[in-house]
Amino acid sequence: MITRMFSNARLRTASLAAVALVASVATTPAMATISFINATLDTGLESSFTLDFLGADFGDGLSSVRSGLITTHHMGLALDDVAGTALLNYYDQDVDPIVLPTGINTGPITVGVVPGTQSSVSFSPLGGNVYAFETSEFYEIGFTADLSAFGISGTSAFLPGGAIGVIDYDNQTISMAWSGSGVLLHPTIQGQFIPFQYECAVNAVFPEPASLALMAAGVLAISRRRNRA
Repeated sequence: MITRMFSNARLRTASLAAVALVASVATTPAMATISFINATLDTGLESSFTLDFLGADFGDGLSSVRSGLITTHHMGLALDDVAGTALLNYYDQDVDPIVLPTGINTGPITVGVVPGTQSSVSFSPLGGNVYAFETSEFYEIGFTADLSAFGISGTSAFLPGGAIGVIDYDNQTISMAWSGSGVLLHPTIQGQFIPFQYECAVNAVFPEPASLALMAAGVLAISRRRNRA
């Protein structure tokens, strides 16, 4: 079952935690082995957040697989090729609305990593200048619509989702995805639940591996953009 939590001040907390994380990395003895990547959406390829309701028919005329296109994406990775670790420092997305079962629309969706939940699984070479990484974290999914009919109170829910991805340094691209499964309350049939699977698939691009200062600047820019909204 999905773990549901709710937040009214997520962006300020997220940005402060991310900056603190940058500062802590700067003081580690192995800093010489650590590189940083700040990535944004690859607009030449499709990225999407998908909910798969496993073939169920809800009578709303839509497929059981429903997706929203990712329209903006910002993320930061801290990579240590000696220790073999990768950490998702920050993550921020805007996603088009998704129509949930029985025709209820989520409204615009925001996605962000939950500060303090990030951990590294692995970072390893695949050959040439291509590396694989795996991380573990929780993501906060923010909605603008009232989704209380599905058992979601407030304006957001948390989903676990370890990211698995590939970094191509020659082409300066990242392809990654995080996924999982959960259940929602059925909005029209009391006592029933709707199982589903979710996947967020992202294609991103990045410049040369970023310096510490540029990484912090990227985090603060995202915070300012959200605070103005």
